[in-house]
Amino acid sequence: MEELQTYRAEFETITQNYVYLNHAAVSPLPKRTVQGMQQFLEQRRDHGGVWEDTWWQTLEETRNLIAQLLHAKPEEIALTKSTSDGLLILSTGWPWRAGDQILLIRDEFPALYYPWVPLRDQGVEIRWVEPRDGPLLAQIEKALTPRTRWVVVSWVDYLTGRRLNLGALTEIVHRIGAYVAVDGIQGLGALPLDVQKSRIDLLVAGGPKWLFGPMATGFLYLRQEILENIKVRLMGWLSVEDFMAFDTTNHRLRPGAQRFEYATYHFLGITGL
Repeated sequence: MEELQTYRAEFETITQNYVYLNHAAVSPLPKRTVQGMQQFLEQRRDHGGVWEDTWWQTLEETRNLIAQLLHAKPEEIALTKSTSDGLLILSTGWPWRAGDQILLIRDEFPALYYPWVPLRDQGVEIRWVEPRDGPLLAQIEKALTPRTRWVVVSWVDYLTGRRLNLGALTEIVHRIGAYVAVDGIQGLGALPLDVQKSRIDLLVAGGPKWLFGPMATGFLYLRQEILENIKVRLMGWLSVEDFMAFDTTNHRLRPGAQRFEYATYHFLGITGL
């Protein structure tokens, strides 16, 4: 009970006015998140960029915390603005060929659908699994074909609360040589997830739900073994090694998923996250 009161104290104002039941949208911000962001803003106000080194330290601390949360390696984590950002890195960077198929589950959140629509111009086909037709894993297995390249799913569905057994899913999908991309935003922070044990290939999530972080914050987990399969389509000054040298002849990409962090960071949001 004492632990519960400690957590509740982080939300003492809003809990005087609202009762939260099942809310799958934007969370309230805890005290500590607001305080951290206020401190950042006051530092910018009073000192400009004098303490910029501490912003970079916070960025790497955040990356390390995300890696711990997922049981991943820090070099497998890229900081993004949203779940959609992470899926767009996959949709624009994968070496698609005409005839490739992407498998989606009907009635999931639209962010899991729209990144693939432009691929139709390249001859990539979107196939649907109908969850009402029976046990979902069985329906996914039935829908797989030799042309399936990626299966894209929500770990926890935003509408029904359905939770997928990710380990069982990857076992089915990897059997035919395809890959699994997971939107984890509705589960991370409420439920434990180990990306190594579940063997998922890619995970995207954002801050403003069970992680109680700011909006426009998110991250991408990309399994190290498939990193080189995804091309950098948005290349900026932060995409390369030794980016602080300001050397325009340097085209060597950063070694990990950080190569997809191409432009100035949202340090305020990262501090809150």
